[in-house]
Amino acid sequence: AINWGSSECPTPPGVALSPHGIDLTQRADGRREILVVNHGGRESVELFELLGAAGNWQLAWRGCVLPPAGTFMNDVAALPDGDFLISHMYPRDASSIAGINLYLIRGLLGFDTGMVLRCSPSGNCKALQGTAAPLPNGIQTDATGSTLYLNAYLAGEVRKIAIGDGRLLGTARMLGPDNSQWTAEGTLLVASQIAGLRAMSHCAGLRGGACGAAFEVVELDP
Repeated sequence: AINWGSSECPTPPGVALSPHGIDLTQRADGRREILVVNHGGRESVELFELLGAAGNWQLAWRGCVLPPAGTFMNDVAALPDGDFLISHMYPRDASSIAGINLYLIRGLLGFDTGMVLRCSPSGNCKALQGTAAPLPNGIQTDATGSTLYLNAYLAGEVRKIAIGDGRLLGTARMLGPDNSQWTAEGTLLVASQIAGLRAMSHCAGLRGGACGAAFEVVELDP
């Protein structure tokens, strides 16, 4: 069987799969790979191969990577050399007071709660310089793999960061930048949650239906 992931992660997630951020990329061998942040059963990045054609798409599991213990991921972005980046929001076992996550409080006060990690398919992960932020959320990279676009959710800004040395190249202010996606024209679409944390906390408890919290989509020129 083909396995693109770590030897420490030999079995698929099965029905426990609970996907979050995803990224579709083309590998050096031409195969199409989908990276998926998974919170179900284990905290992992699941690797799938996209097979088939329009009208008959299929996914084949190709392994997974386990981040360092305590990591709580949000999004994933592939790099041209086969490595990938993951956004670590805050410790998975974060403590709370009266049901309020202490790291969310820290983030609201402007303190960093997490960072971006760079991981290899073998499972070696390390913090990426210059990416500590209040609740790192969605991430995207440019086509060359030299620039990171990090959504610092509780800081209310998108940060453009040089992956090589961690230099901050620019920022764009907006409320609650969540996940983002490139357009065919090369602009970046960012989902901005404008409803505030109180409204979003109500949505977190939903057991059915849609979240009614207000949002908008902001188009950024990188």
